[in-house]
Amino acid sequence: MFDTTITLTAHKMAQKIADIRLNAKQTTSDMLYLKTDLTGPDKKLIARNWYISNYETRQGVLLESKPSELSMKRKGNRIVIKNLSDQPAVGVTLSAPGHASEFMPSDNYVWIDPHETVTVTTNLPNDVTIDWWNRKK
Repeated sequence: MFDTTITLTAHKMAQKIADIRLNAKQTTSDMLYLKTDLTGPDKKLIARNWYISNYETRQGVLLESKPSELSMKRKGNRIVIKNLSDQPAVGVTLSAPGHASEFMPSDNYVWIDPHETVTVTTNLPNDVTIDWWNRKK
């Protein structure tokens, strides 16, 4: 795993942050995820984006991701999801079976870092299920 922190000062114009260079072996390895977190001066998460790469070079690599395990608890309209594993949980989706047309979570299709807890609010009191790409089988 590669991890780096880049500290920036806000500018009025877009600016290039960094280059990510991979060698040939890295592009044919296990699934390659790239995650960016935007945090404020207090280190609080403002926004998170994640991307997948190298899936074009190896068909089925998405299915070979190292597994993660999540727990979910409901507290009123809040869904608390905790990653119990040492791997990120990728593509975590929430759904309310039978209520898809009216279900509106505050966030969906999320990345949850190892041992991170994420809280999502929902507009419905109905049961909610979660699923994710690298769920333990």
